[in-house]
Amino acid sequence: MDIFFENHDAITSELPIIIFERQTDSDSLGCHFHWHEALEIYYVLSGGIHLLCNGENKWVYENEMAIINWCEPHKSLCFLNGTRHYIIQINLKSSVFKVFDNVYQTFLPRDSFIDDLICKIISEYNERKDGYQHMLLGYFSLFFGHLQRSNLFGGRISQNLDSLKLVQEILKHIHNTYTKPLSLDSLASSIGISKSYMCRIFKYHTDTTILKYANKLRCALAISLISQGSSVSGASAAVGFGDYNYFSRLFKKEIGHSPSYYCK
Repeated sequence: MDIFFENHDAITSELPIIIFERQTDSDSLGCHFHWHEALEIYYVLSGGIHLLCNGENKWVYENEMAIINWCEPHKSLCFLNGTRHYIIQINLKSSVFKVFDNVYQTFLPRDSFIDDLICKIISEYNERKDGYQHMLLGYFSLFFGHLQRSNLFGGRISQNLDSLKLVQEILKHIHNTYTKPLSLDSLASSIGISKSYMCRIFKYHTDTTILKYANKLRCALAISLISQGSSVSGASAAVGFGDYNYFSRLFKKEIGHSPSYYCK
């Protein structure tokens, strides 16, 4: 299940952006850690999102936003009830947006100028009246220009690019082998680094441990299987747990409910 990397090469139209709205409640598990080469903007209309990005975590509330830079591991941890938010994805490979390929702060302070621009961007994208492409490019130029003028740049990803790439390799391994027992010694050896360094950089970038992340991933995948009609024991085996009782105890600890809670 290759869900660790989102390939946004499809955003290659004359206007290389995608904007979509999502509605979530507090019972949502959010997404898995993933990354992509597109720059991504979260803009919250109502409610709130607890967002973890590259080792930093913070709540983003109504009329606030966050920017996910190139290849930063990120995950929505949880939501408030009735949360509505927009996600804006921009293909920075496109010549149209290449000039804006900088590293920005993740969690932006409230700014009425930026708030107004984002609202206009969303409106133009949804209504698509004549000339909307030019209007959008103009608004994005103002948006990124304002970020630059306000010195809202970040430096964490550029300063830690080597360790970030290693964390991406760790995530790839976990997602490709989650049905098998996870050995930290073997994983560190396959990547070519020490176990202590591997655990330290993973914790730094994801704010969790490798084993806890792998277990949370298995539980999330088990929920998907159970909600689609699989038996709890079948889901347990499918995500790599040979001992059903151990799976049930770990699932309750990680998720807060028993596996049977998600049965249809």
